[in-house]
Amino acid sequence: MGAIINVVSFRLEKNPHIKTIFERGLWGFSERYRKGWSRLERGVKVLLYGDGAIRVAGYIKDRSESHEPVNDWVNNPTGYPLHVTLDLLNRDISGVKPIERIELVNRYGIGLAKMGFKGRGLTVFGDVEGATYPWEKFNEIWSEFLKRNNLTEEGLPTMVKPEEVRLSHDDMVNIICKLGELFNFHVRREEWTPDKIYRCDVTWRDYETHISPVKVFEVEFSGNVDHALSSLAHAYDAWRSEQLFLIVEDEKDTERAKRLVEPRIRGAFARISQRLKIVGWADIYMIYENLKRKEELVKVLTKR
Repeated sequence: MGAIINVVSFRLEKNPHIKTIFERGLWGFSERYRKGWSRLERGVKVLLYGDGAIRVAGYIKDRSESHEPVNDWVNNPTGYPLHVTLDLLNRDISGVKPIERIELVNRYGIGLAKMGFKGRGLTVFGDVEGATYPWEKFNEIWSEFLKRNNLTEEGLPTMVKPEEVRLSHDDMVNIICKLGELFNFHVRREEWTPDKIYRCDVTWRDYETHISPVKVFEVEFSGNVDHALSSLAHAYDAWRSEQLFLIVEDEKDTERAKRLVEPRIRGAFARISQRLKIVGWADIYMIYENLKRKEELVKVLTKR
């Protein structure tokens, strides 16, 4: 089965409740939707409709009933006790290619879309009691939305083309910081070594009170790998960090970038050769893009 959830609007000024979907994956229904809500088992596919179109796809991750107030639901904090937690395939709708209301009506025969699902917060598809439309109709809409927005059912782009992604040094530093937080490390950005000689792009510690970071990162997009290696070597001398990472920019061939660095770590920087990892920016970017969609689970799994 599948379901279309009508959120009315994705604009915060029109619908402040939408905040919980994008921040926590949380949505709720009133008592009148109990029968349909009870069908929303884990893994059920859902499409979110608002502002006249389908703009978000995802899965049901959890279903629960709670009569405690949800503070972000300012209009009625306790009025939607039938909760679902969603695992969204796309969180950013600014560039989404939607399936418009008129398409739902004319192409897919969804009569309820004529009035924009007015008064209908949940529409169930499938061979189950209470379903309004057959599963085949939902699957056609689902498949078209994913195809139109270059998504797979895991939520990743079907093909990541480095030439289509342009990250600055600061962008990459931000991603490394976010990854560290995702993995429950204590993250510091632009941290000076104790003698104030070098400033490291990012450091990760197991705990805030630890004197030495366990991982140190340098992002080098300008080609000046000697300075980056000097910073990492000095960080090792000062902190004896377990792992050192040099993030390099080479869009077509990461191995070629590694070959530029390796002669240096066989010579002047030999003492860090066993602790140093040379990583292409695209690998870090892909890891982050993948894991951020499972943020809550990753944080639980990596909690110390």
